[in-house]
Amino acid sequence: LVAYFGGLDLVTGRWDTPAHPLFDTQRTLHRGDFYNPCLGMRARGQSHCQICGPKGTPDMDIETMTCDSSGARLPWHDITTRFEGRLAHDLMVHFEDEWLKHGPKVSFVEIDDEDYDLDNPPGEEREVWECCILRNNPNPSNPTTSLKRRSTRRIRSRSLMGNQTNTEDVIQKFLLDKIKKAKKFIYVECPVLFRTKEPDGFTLNPILNEMISRIMVSVENRTEFTVFLVVPESYVHTSNMRLATDPDSDKMNLYHRDCINKMYSMIGNCISRHKGSADKRPTDYVQVYTLRNSGSSTPYKLKEHDHNIRSEMIFVHSQIVIIDDEHLILGTPTHHSQMASKEYEVAVALSQPHHSMVMNGALPMGQIAKFRLSLWLEHTGDTQTAWADPSSRECRERLRFIAQVNRSNQERGLMMESHLLEYCKKVHKNGKTEFYDFKSCYHSFIK
Repeated sequence: LVAYFGGLDLVTGRWDTPAHPLFDTQRTLHRGDFYNPCLGMRARGQSHCQICGPKGTPDMDIETMTCDSSGARLPWHDITTRFEGRLAHDLMVHFEDEWLKHGPKVSFVEIDDEDYDLDNPPGEEREVWECCILRNNPNPSNPTTSLKRRSTRRIRSRSLMGNQTNTEDVIQKFLLDKIKKAKKFIYVECPVLFRTKEPDGFTLNPILNEMISRIMVSVENRTEFTVFLVVPESYVHTSNMRLATDPDSDKMNLYHRDCINKMYSMIGNCISRHKGSADKRPTDYVQVYTLRNSGSSTPYKLKEHDHNIRSEMIFVHSQIVIIDDEHLILGTPTHHSQMASKEYEVAVALSQPHHSMVMNGALPMGQIAKFRLSLWLEHTGDTQTAWADPSSRECRERLRFIAQVNRSNQERGLMMESHLLEYCKKVHKNGKTEFYDFKSCYHSFIK
């Protein structure tokens, strides 16, 4: 029994490779699958379609899904996980629950231990994993009968509908507990940083707030600890599949900036209160990155533009949290409590009991660490011994150097060496943050 989790949005332009090409695969691997709202394209002969834009924008061939002006495709970074055995069965039950709640009533095939050896799936000898599914159920008062058949350890997160205060949010509680116990680093990839409205402004959501609390402990104790955030350079509205007219006024982009500015401000204030940390800066504790790629459009003989090298943001759609290379949480990393009463969410928490932090504080080198290193190789194009300890000064400085070189090349119209760029233009010691003008996200032509 096999199940796939995450990264399965069956819409235009989502399939991609780790290289995130802009032009080279438009007429091969990505033929018929072109999508880029940054270009404001509309389909030829169509007044409205999935990849529509204002009238007068470059036409799109609706049959081949290629652009007359040969613009860059929008790269898409996402993560899919394959599960076998009992956890696959648990994910199947989750799917059945969703279908029975929102779709037509059907009878599903019963699968149990007599049909499949769920505890010993076929294949080569595998390492031991501990896995559990975390779920949001906005209506726990009406469970489906299929839940009675679950046979593995499952953590369910429930949030009652309406204004009732008797709510339980296990996904959030699970993340808060792991963040509080983190020892060296937290690595997060997510498309959205949520905030919580308050009468006099806003506060960080509980997940980000707990990260800052953990950082403050490190500032007070003068220990090394770093949070790495990888977010999109500009948000793509997945509901209508297009970018806002003005990214600087777009709500989600403002959320990102508000959250990042708030985080750095809180860390800056904490550093200023502790004289023993005078040599520290907020970026020693939180580093925010984004992804972008560059490519040459020369093979496609541009009709309207004579720039050969272009860059385009890579939209970060993955949702993962890695803590100390010991815990991996897939799905809803910056869980939005205000949405818990409106929609289902599901996350999977993974760990390897034989690969945990040892007494001397060394990070484990199991499959979770190898997965993180493979992500960093994709983002940075580099393998460094410094990557083994993300909390080290050497690692932080090397990542920043790579990101700064890429940003410099992108601004000068040169080919970037890899995908990683700094999200913030400058972070002052007091936490005040300056941001880049992200209106350039709407133009893949480098000037």
